[in-house]
Amino acid sequence: MTRQRKILAVLLLPFAGIILNAARAEYLKPRNVGAQSMESAAQAGIRLRADLSEKILYVEEDGKVVKTYSIADGTSNYPTPRGAFSIDKVVWNPAWVPPDSRWAKGKTPKEPGHPDNPMRLVKIFFKEPAYYIHGTDQVDTIGSAASHGCLRMDPLDAAELAIRVMEAGGAKKDSSWFQNAIGRGETRTVLLPTKVQMVITG
Repeated sequence: MTRQRKILAVLLLPFAGIILNAARAEYLKPRNVGAQSMESAAQAGIRLRADLSEKILYVEEDGKVVKTYSIADGTSNYPTPRGAFSIDKVVWNPAWVPPDSRWAKGKTPKEPGHPDNPMRLVKIFFKEPAYYIHGTDQVDTIGSAASHGCLRMDPLDAAELAIRVMEAGGAKKDSSWFQNAIGRGETRTVLLPTKVQMVITG
């Protein structure tokens, strides 16, 4: 199975109802989240919590941890910001534009899907414009302090997380939307009607 077909299979799993892994299917199954404000999002009970000392991102619902992911965070020279944030934008198949920073001097923009594009599959903004969760092409760095301030994840893990964030934020999409977006390699920006809370500690 090609990488692209594997990604599509994982993303379409909750919609197709194919239960290859019961826990995974339960985590990804569509939910009705009709909240339209930060207050109602809190009542819905979804929150992301990243502990940089543990290199773990927790997904919490109603105060309970329902999923964990390994992450890479920023180095001492480019630390990941701590604090409370709100997520209201997800970008699928992102391009990469070098930031105005010393480490990116001389680098050139990379289109979605380019082999040298460090943004893989999806990015989830928590502090625009510079900080977000994203799939990485350097999976071997996960579990360490290795980024320039963003939170890196395995691309498939990042996709799972993005689906949950979109559903909780009132922007659930059907299987055809993901099939078109991923299959065609198009950049698609999703704005969330309801912001999802995120806390970074450690």
